[in-house]
Amino acid sequence: MMEKLLICLALALYACQEANTTTQATPKKTNEHHVQKDAAQLKIDDFGLFWNEFRGAISKNDSLKIIHLTAPILQLFGRADSDPRLKLTGTAAAKAIFFVVNNGGYFDEKTNKDVSYRSFFLRDLDDIDQFDPKAQEQWIKDFVFTKTAEGWKLSVLYTNTAKDNF
Repeated sequence: MMEKLLICLALALYACQEANTTTQATPKKTNEHHVQKDAAQLKIDDFGLFWNEFRGAISKNDSLKIIHLTAPILQLFGRADSDPRLKLTGTAAAKAIFFVVNNGGYFDEKTNKDVSYRSFFLRDLDDIDQFDPKAQEQWIKDFVFTKTAEGWKLSVLYTNTAKDNF
């Protein structure tokens, strides 16, 4: 009789531990799924947050992040109206963006120096003259960012489309 009681007690303890383990495991799976879902549906409505994400992706050469922060179709316009106009998507768009960032730049009249886009993207948004916090479109140097239903996206890029091969 004592043996049966001990076996029943052992089984009851095992069942309670199993039920507790299952209960504790369920929220973790739900939270992991929720975090993955949130990361996949990242929407950045604030341009300051978007700028930090974009420049972080540039500094890390993160093509996947750049693709996510770019409009589904990136338009490339040339310097002249007669230059080719291109529409790029996905990795082709990311490749073009990194080409311009790594090879392009502008002349800064304040410092009387050429500035590469790679170093330009290290700047805080407050240091950029073209930023307009109220605008639905930010035209910063050769980059045009547009506020969309999915948040801010790079939508247009100006470069030498007549010379560069994309």
